[in-house]
Amino acid sequence: MKRYFTCCLLVALLVLPCMGETQTTRIEDRVWDSLVQALDHSIWNFRKQIGKRSYRVSVGNFVFEESAVPSHFSRYLAGEVGQAVSRNGWEEYEREKLDLVLAEQKLPRSALFDAGSHTRLGNLKGLEGILSGNYWVSGNQVRVQLVVTDIETGRKTTVAVSVRHMALAVPPLHYERTREVMLRLDAAQSRNVTIRPDSLQPRNVTIRPDSAHLPKFGLEVWNDRGKSSTYCPGDRMKIFFKASKPCYVKLYHVSAEGKLQLIYPYNEEQKKSCEADKVYTVPEGNDRLEIEEPFGPEVIKAIASTVPFKEIEEAGKILGTVEGQGITRGDWDILRGLSLKGEMAEDTCVYAVVK
Repeated sequence: MKRYFTCCLLVALLVLPCMGETQTTRIEDRVWDSLVQALDHSIWNFRKQIGKRSYRVSVGNFVFEESAVPSHFSRYLAGEVGQAVSRNGWEEYEREKLDLVLAEQKLPRSALFDAGSHTRLGNLKGLEGILSGNYWVSGNQVRVQLVVTDIETGRKTTVAVSVRHMALAVPPLHYERTREVMLRLDAAQSRNVTIRPDSLQPRNVTIRPDSAHLPKFGLEVWNDRGKSSTYCPGDRMKIFFKASKPCYVKLYHVSAEGKLQLIYPYNEEQKKSCEADKVYTVPEGNDRLEIEEPFGPEVIKAIASTVPFKEIEEAGKILGTVEGQGITRGDWDILRGLSLKGEMAEDTCVYAVVK
């Protein structure tokens, strides 16, 4: 009998740790029937992994899959995440307050992780992390990946959960068309390219071999809520851009309907060279762009050149339209003036108009 109990004890000692490890692994992939329960569980997991019972975070943007494209569900999910943060012992730093401070300082959200910008962000004292993420839809389930990025260390901590029967969790409106727009407009990479307008095939993009030896030339464009943010009709938006070298800049806007137009420069003064490391706003001054329907993702494409553009389109004029999965020749026409001898840089800001 003694030998029997000894054997049972040995088996228990060997099996129980394995069961514990299996349970811990399954926690990350558990399918929940309630988004509230899933998010509460996620915050508790974060508390355990980060090792802080109290933590001050601001809820950032959520996008579909690995894209930069947000949706109506993105906005809903961010709201639910914020409530979960407050319910489970952490403190939510108001998103509106953070956006306001960054807009006043003309800084992108990436500046939160730049030590050189911290002196300009004194009003954010106490903010410790940003909580953002992605979601995927498969059948009647949605998988949510939450990521906490610590502002001081830059460390990222990830928790993933799956939820059943989420009717709101659908891909963004016009998602495939938006991906097509971003793919086509990415033809002008941060290097010199020549695009043949007689064909729409990506293989007709040729790279100049000497471009690899050019010094780094950076360009960044963002809006007052950060990239991959959401707006409702009636909201007002400000666009910012900054380049690392003196250059000439164009901003194009692609609406949720797929209509493409130039939005900068829109006067003769703006056609002049932009200063290096200076933040420019569109529109200028206290004016803002009013958000209107239709609903869906919209794209701001910024392109910069160290030499003047060969041509500048009329601001506000429709230059082309994306139709279904295709793109009209008008969209390629805007790139004909980008076959330049100088250096080029580009960036994209995607946001969505939601209900």
